[in-house]
Amino acid sequence: MVVKFPFDVYALIQSWKAEKAERERQQKEEAEEAERNRQIAEEPKKPKKRKTFAVPEKTKEELEAAQAKWGGEGAETQNTQRSAPVVTGGLWTDEDINELVKLCSKYPGGTPARWETIASFLNRPVAEVTLMAKRVSILKKPT
Repeated sequence: MVVKFPFDVYALIQSWKAEKAERERQQKEEAEEAERNRQIAEEPKKPKKRKTFAVPEKTKEELEAAQAKWGGEGAETQNTQRSAPVVTGGLWTDEDINELVKLCSKYPGGTPARWETIASFLNRPVAEVTLMAKRVSILKKPT
């Protein structure tokens, strides 16, 4: 026991030093991880790209074929009736949203060509009108 005691003490001291070094290494890794997370959180977020709706352009031959198929003059009068150009990707004002809500109640679900009619009143593409109607209905649901 007298001969073995100094070796046991030396082994105990070495194990304490190893445990201390392991704890310091883990604390350093945790601090570095926290620093990385903080830097990631501080990075400015990139603005989301807006998805825009582009109306495909028709060739002159396609337009003439459609006019011949549907009665000639009907397509021309439909295009000239619209007084304002279609607003694509524009911001929705409070007045536009109020008008959308009124038109949605005026033309309830099941009305033929409901969204096309509402879109023509708002001078916006059908895809934008339906998307905004969905967003407004989500906002108006009671919680």
